[in-house]
Amino acid sequence: MFAAFDAKGDIYVSEILRNELWVLSPDGSKRALVANKKMAPLDNNTSLAWYKGVICTANLGFTHEKPEQADKTIVCIRGYEMP
Repeated sequence: MFAAFDAKGDIYVSEILRNELWVLSPDGSKRALVANKKMAPLDNNTSLAWYKGVICTANLGFTHEKPEQADKTIVCIRGYEMP
């Protein structure tokens, strides 16, 4: 699991095995799904970077039998629900 923080203190979490990105309020009382594999091309997403409302993650794609099947890209998402 990897995390990033925005200026308000919201915590962005990358769920590498679930192919999901989440944002949590600073006190942990609220959370919102930013993206999952059905919404964005996530493939064992890892490291996170947040800048001015855009969250980016790197895909590893390590669960594929053949490395060439992996989506080894960087995905950036904006316009998601905030907690």
